[in-house]
Amino acid sequence: MDVQTAASTIFMTEPKYVYLNRAPLRADRNNVILVGGSNVVAGFALADLNRLIHVDAIHNLGLGGANVTELRQVVDLVYEVQNNEVRRRDTFVIGLWYGLFGENRLDWFTADRVAGDTE
Repeated sequence: MDVQTAASTIFMTEPKYVYLNRAPLRADRNNVILVGGSNVVAGFALADLNRLIHVDAIHNLGLGGANVTELRQVVDLVYEVQNNEVRRRDTFVIGLWYGLFGENRLDWFTADRVAGDTE
């Protein structure tokens, strides 16, 4: 899975791509799963990583504009479709930058939302 391809798929956006396209994560294989914000989306080309890292599958699940809460949600979405055997073979790589630590209320609070919708 590579969120960089989301715009050219039926999912169209990175969040929809990650949420609706999780079937490849079910396979019992050694997975490297990249999570983070736009620095992960743009910073890691899977073609380059596949030449450098020899595992069964590398997945880029970075989401532009994501914060730490949303990274946790992505990991939860991965685990939701996996059994314990598959989970044991996952390696998560977290791309950190200061923007991940912004509060949800700063990004997501509007008059039409209930506080805590993204928490």
